[in-house]
Amino acid sequence: MTAIRLLDNLWAQLDGPPEDIERLLRFRPKGYQFAPSYKAKHWDGYISLVRHRQGETFFPVGLFPHVLAQPWAERYAVTDQRQRPEPHAGLYADTPHIKLDAHQIEAVEVAIRAERGVIQYPTGTGKSVILGETIRRLDVPTLVLCDKRDLMRQLAKEVARSVGQSVGMIGDGMWVVADCTVSTYQTLYRRLNAKDEAVVEAAEWSLEHFQAVIADEGHHAEARTFAEVLQHLPNAYYRLAFSATPFRSWSGRSTDRGTFLRVQAWTGPPIATLSISSGIESGRIVPPDIFIVHGCTWPGVAPNFKTEYQLGIVENDARNQHIVNLARRLQFSGPTVVLVDRIEHGRWLSDELHAPFLHGGLSSDVRTRTYERFRRDELSLLIVSKIADEGLDLPNIQHLILAGGGRAAHRQIQRIGRGMRATSEKKSVLVFDYEDYGRYLAGHYRKRRRTYEAEAAFTVIDIDKEEI
Repeated sequence: MTAIRLLDNLWAQLDGPPEDIERLLRFRPKGYQFAPSYKAKHWDGYISLVRHRQGETFFPVGLFPHVLAQPWAERYAVTDQRQRPEPHAGLYADTPHIKLDAHQIEAVEVAIRAERGVIQYPTGTGKSVILGETIRRLDVPTLVLCDKRDLMRQLAKEVARSVGQSVGMIGDGMWVVADCTVSTYQTLYRRLNAKDEAVVEAAEWSLEHFQAVIADEGHHAEARTFAEVLQHLPNAYYRLAFSATPFRSWSGRSTDRGTFLRVQAWTGPPIATLSISSGIESGRIVPPDIFIVHGCTWPGVAPNFKTEYQLGIVENDARNQHIVNLARRLQFSGPTVVLVDRIEHGRWLSDELHAPFLHGGLSSDVRTRTYERFRRDELSLLIVSKIADEGLDLPNIQHLILAGGGRAAHRQIQRIGRGMRATSEKKSVLVFDYEDYGRYLAGHYRKRRRTYEAEAAFTVIDIDKEEI
């Protein structure tokens, strides 16, 4: 009989023919057909998550539930050699410090019971509260990973409230390790790959301290750098990922297989899902009305995507003037945020609107102070770059203008989610997007629109630019 041994918190070993697992745990990445090695027939286009060492077969332990769910896996005998860590009595607060609603309590219970896996909850439903309470209940040294400095500081603040004590932070010039530590994965990756052996040893020792790891915005676990950090946590028995869009799609219509496998590899399978509709019913988030503005055309034909984006979005006079006029009007009826992709675009809009432009080039302190002014209604209009795609906590947003185009479904859901956080004064959020024109931009617009129309809780309304 074929056997699988769950060796540790990272790897499972297969004793027997590997063909079935090889076929299951492989995928073709986007654009594989353009790779020189594929064209030269030196590579079949597949990336495999299975590893072979000295005649033995291994695969990431997070994919074990996916393997076990296959009909042919019934013949496998399974041995689990992993050791669950004992709770550290008194490590965190004994009782909850924050009140959770029913959906949040359910997510915490599922996470603790499953021990590993992906929790898919919409933006604005309180993932940081769920995350913090899960840490408190597990009661073991925990590392929380995220991808942005602002999100690191925000999470550290929220988690500290949940666990009843201060937490460590790694990133943005800080290296403070505590029983619960929030870190950007980029900082840890750089430390682990530093040439100074003393620095590497210090980083590895710190990572070995943790018996649980939680990835916020867990879809980033597919990235090679993120995966490497997760693989340097040998003692992390508990492995969880939170994301509104964990298995993002390039097409906007179906799950991307490569992301589906890579996110699960070092965290685990999907264990809890809350739909946007259910989030709205619970009162945690509000529904969006998405207005699609038509008619902001631009003259000429571009030879490539880079030029087309520049002419059709960044330098599109009709489109930009409409955004400026719209933002000026909206800010008088409620807090308004304009989201852009390009720094040049954001600076131009900032100058025209006399509003702050927040981007990654500014210090965290400047961005934090500006966000606080917006939350206190001292500012009614902000222009924000892609740093807002994830983790931006501005519940008072009433209007969103999506000025940057784009096609990736997960980014559109994340961006719209910035305005869906519920408040006592807000019953819905108004979102404005633009039909784009050109060989590439028109296709991107159609994919965005399909994403909106596929979500039952979204209302899509077509308007001409002259209607506003």
